[in-house]
Amino acid sequence: MNIAISNIAWEKSEDKTVLSILKKHHIKGIEIAPTKIWENPIKVENKSIKKYKEYWMKNGISFVAMQSILFAHPEFTLFDTKEVREKTLQYIVKMINLAQRLGIKAMVFGSPKNRAIKNLSNSEVFEIACEFFSKIADSAKQQDVYFCIEPNPPSYGTNFINNTKEAVDLIKTVNHPNFRLHLDSGALALNEENYEDSIKKGFPYLMHFHISQPYLAHVGKGIVDHKKIAEILKNLHYDKWVSIEMLNKRAKNSADTIDKTLKFVTSLYK
Repeated sequence: MNIAISNIAWEKSEDKTVLSILKKHHIKGIEIAPTKIWENPIKVENKSIKKYKEYWMKNGISFVAMQSILFAHPEFTLFDTKEVREKTLQYIVKMINLAQRLGIKAMVFGSPKNRAIKNLSNSEVFEIACEFFSKIADSAKQQDVYFCIEPNPPSYGTNFINNTKEAVDLIKTVNHPNFRLHLDSGALALNEENYEDSIKKGFPYLMHFHISQPYLAHVGKGIVDHKKIAEILKNLHYDKWVSIEMLNKRAKNSADTIDKTLKFVTSLYK
């Protein structure tokens, strides 16, 4: 499997230090949360994108996915008014364009609070979601990008697409080659889903996978059985990227945590 790590685990000022750790563990990919790099990602100039991209690429690191698509934008929601939904769609389309400019293929759509359902019937939710994600998928296809829905448990603040089955059902209904599935080990654990059953159910649509703990705690401790998950993915011959997703909330710097995490993850997932 191809192992990457999300840049939410460190600050931009630590890029040089983190790069040396990635090289130490033979890591070739990072996942991008754009607001960790640019204050306003949709307005970033091409020269800034080129500079940032070249820094990593010249060191053998590629950008493999994008996350935190609606981070810091609570005003963009899926199930409020039609006008708000249209603004949300247009913002995401701009982020799809950014992904293309960065050379990213997989976009992870979590944003649990932005997609919370408010006072709508099941049929209304179904109709809105199918139309919305069909339009998003059309835009993604134009940019050769895959837009991936991430099941988020209720404790993350959403009541829309909480588990793998719901995500797969939505993907089947939208029925678009550029609307795919992303799974997260922390979410699987919080939902108490059977790892093997859920991963197998989602596997035909699976485009990206997060190695995580609930609430983005450090990977290596906690309730997730990473050994079991790694075995399942290997047995299914999963050949896309698995990406470490964690926040570094307490440590003074991220280097030691990232080093220990990569040692743990590479021992299981490679």
